[in-house]
This record gives sequence, C-alpha cells and structure tokens, in this order.
Amino acid sequence: DRFATDKNRLLPLDPRGRARCLEWCSFALSELDAASLYVIRRHRDLAHTYGAAPDVCEAATSYFSQQMRSLDRALTDGQSYIMGEAFSAADIILSTCLAWAIRYGVPVSEPAQAYNRRVTSRPAFAIASARNARPEPPASSGANP
Repeated sequence: DRFATDKNRLLPLDPRGRARCLEWCSFALSELDAASLYVIRRHRDLAHTYGAAPDVCEAATSYFSQQMRSLDRALTDGQSYIMGEAFSAADIILSTCLAWAIRYGVPVSEPAQAYNRRVTSRPAFAIASARNARPEPPASSGANP
C-alpha cells in the first residue's frame, strides 16, 4: 500500500476486492504451501532433519491436487490473473507455489501452468528474479573503518 500507484496496486482498494485478494493469498499460503508443499520439503529435501516420510509426501501431493481444484475453477473464466485483468499480490504467491510444485514434480493442471506462464512472463517478474538471484552483500560488522 505504501508504494502503490494506480498502475501497480497489489491489493485492491475496494473492501470486497481486497478481501477476495487476501482470501487467495491465505489459500495459497496455508493450503498450497504450508499444508502440502512445505510438508513435502520437510520430509523429502530436509529428511535429514525431519525424517523421511514417503507416505506423508504422497498424502501431501494428493492434498495439493485436491486444493488445486479451487484454482482450476477460478481460472476457467478466461481472465489473465486470479483477480481479473489486474495483477495482484495473490498472483505473486500463487505463482510461487505453482513453480515450487512443478519443480517438485507435483501434478499441476494445464490451465494452472498457462496461468503461471502469464504471471512469470511479465517484465517485472524478470527484474524481480534477477534481483533475487544476486548474492547478498556481506553484512556490515558494525565497526567503523
């Protein structure tokens, strides 16, 4: 909100639109990420810490697929983004979850993949990805030179 302009607002101003956007953000963060994708990460990629649990990973994959039905239904309206023609914070979070699922080999429907391609083909995505790929500068020691 602090840096938004009329051309780059990530959360709608109208209460109904804002609530809908926040609902999609919460759905992605809780149902797609925390309840499924991160469970797979913990018990596959971080098995040395959390323990390998192939059955849990399989259940999390199935849960992800069940939850994706909501996204697939929303994508049948032909709009470019989850909130319509306006790009939003929900698109950032959903796209991140979809990219993670694809990277993990979790099945993602063609409509969701096409949506993810629309989101990731934006010029701003390329700029943000390049910034995220840059190594962080060394932390200051706090000592004066």
